[in-house]
Amino acid sequence: MPAVSGKPKAGKGKTTIQTLIFPKSSFTKAQAKKWAKDHGHKVSLEETGSSYRARQFNPNTFQSGSLRTIDLGSGVKAVIGKPKVNKEQVYKELVIAINNISNSLSSQLRQHLKD
Repeated sequence: MPAVSGKPKAGKGKTTIQTLIFPKSSFTKAQAKKWAKDHGHKVSLEETGSSYRARQFNPNTFQSGSLRTIDLGSGVKAVIGKPKVNKEQVYKELVIAINNISNSLSSQLRQHLKD
């Protein structure tokens, strides 16, 4: 399987597609690539005995035990899971939120002192 870069976005209770699965009985390789592209997914395919697979993210970037397969309709299946929390991103978002609150409170205090 080719290397897949990037990390899925983590969110509370949200799942992300890890891999798309296209059965060979319903899709040619070209049709699988077109479906993935038309639906905004990565199109690099791995061929197995019975399917074409379009890996979106490395399975190691998902929480242990969270991966499961669902039916998307039209013969397409997807392996979905809950991404691991990116602690660095959470920290950055918390710092931004704290700064926004601090700025808002400072502004309110200045306004209150003027009155």
